[in-house]
Amino acid sequence: YDNKFAILHNASLSAFQGQNYKSAYECMAACVQNSLMYRQRARCWLRMAEACIGLYATKKKKDFKSEKRNAFSTIEANGKPQGIYIGRYNGDEMSATIGEAAGHELGSAADIEFVVQEPLKHAAYCLDVIMKLLRDPAAKKDPDCLESARCSQAYVKLEMKEYKQALIISRLVLMDAVHGSLGTGLHTVMHKRRQATASLYACEASCALGDTRSALKFLTGEKQDESALDRLAMDLAGVKELASAANNATMKARYKRAQAIVRTSASAASASMGALGAAKNLAMSAISLEDDRSLFSSDRSSARRALLYCMLREGNRDGALAVLRSSR
Repeated sequence: YDNKFAILHNASLSAFQGQNYKSAYECMAACVQNSLMYRQRARCWLRMAEACIGLYATKKKKDFKSEKRNAFSTIEANGKPQGIYIGRYNGDEMSATIGEAAGHELGSAADIEFVVQEPLKHAAYCLDVIMKLLRDPAAKKDPDCLESARCSQAYVKLEMKEYKQALIISRLVLMDAVHGSLGTGLHTVMHKRRQATASLYACEASCALGDTRSALKFLTGEKQDESALDRLAMDLAGVKELASAANNATMKARYKRAQAIVRTSASAASASMGALGAAKNLAMSAISLEDDRSLFSSDRSSARRALLYCMLREGNRDGALAVLRSSR
């Protein structure tokens, strides 16, 4: 047993916690490439996939904020605003295939270059390896790893615009309500967070597929109970009881961020159904949470985009312009 691999493994975890995703991937890739023991661990491949997703999310956020991709301007006729042009991030620009990810020695210069350029594709490759490892009859059962990997897969499929696959995978996570009841404490909290995340992914995928009524039910339940949104936000934030969150500043902030995320998703689903009044109320509620600068130091535009969509659907161009100006 070589201690250097254990050191690299721990260094990868530390780098990931510090959001140094490239280093996190490099360290874990070195373990997996050079040690059979680490190569056979599904969780090591999961860490590499998560590092790739971290790289992708960071790159996407930077691209979206760039003037080139997030520009907007008014379309005027006779000196009056008649419409709005919004520049958007184009997710179709990912050109590589998953097969290319498998063609490099893990941790090599070519591999690192590929990961930096096409992190989402490499994440998909790592997640495919995880599924193969976990399907091995001789492999030790690891339901937490499987659930985490499926959540990551659903995210990757959404970003690749493979909405049917994203919905199928999200439903697999939501159907697995058994193993979450087998543990206590942190195990149960993380299970509920993954279930809540899968609900949001399923909602987004259903909207993209045109099944808007089912989309909202993933958030509110069959009865479309709006109070279910706060319960979902509690699960997403890892909050067991609101009383405990009220007395804990960190937990309270996490809960409010989760509320904004859930309400923004519900707004988008409601607007897609044509329920613009409810959609606007949900978006404005989310905006009031996003405007708390102690919670959202940056990227406070998701709820505004939801409200913008509602106003454009209504034909309220002046209101839409006001929302756009407020997001600058």
